[in-house]
Amino acid sequence: MRRSEPFRRDDDGFAVALPRAARDLLASVAAQMREVLTGTTADDDPAVARLFPQAYPDDPMRSIEFEHVAADDLQRDRLERFDVLARTAKARWLTEEQMLDWMRAINDARIVLGVRLDVTEETSFTDVDGDPERVGSYRTYAYLSALLETIVHALGDPTDRP
Repeated sequence: MRRSEPFRRDDDGFAVALPRAARDLLASVAAQMREVLTGTTADDDPAVARLFPQAYPDDPMRSIEFEHVAADDLQRDRLERFDVLARTAKARWLTEEQMLDWMRAINDARIVLGVRLDVTEETSFTDVDGDPERVGSYRTYAYLSALLETIVHALGDPTDRP
């Protein structure tokens, strides 16, 4: 596997070739996202609200009913994805299910960072330059974005598989 290919599909899953720093970052992101998801609510945090948008924006009562029925399951699913990411951050091989969990967890982390940084299509490093905390967060956002792209590429088109 070339250094530019962090994920390579084989018959049973994916070989993972990430540097230690990237693996440490993923484990850290997983732990931080767990804190975000268990420590705040959509009412308190716009980033969490972005992860759990109203199911029926034009019908608040129906949205409340949906949240009452599905909110715990949605929360549990997200937490499990971050648990998988944390448990497998140092793995050299992932199942397809684990790779899908990585994809979803990394995307959720990108969403949270993007909301907190107020990222748009036009945002670049120069927009956060001068603020060390924002620069670090933006670098993490950019890295996760690039990693997500490689995961999507490695997973390929699901309609191409038997």
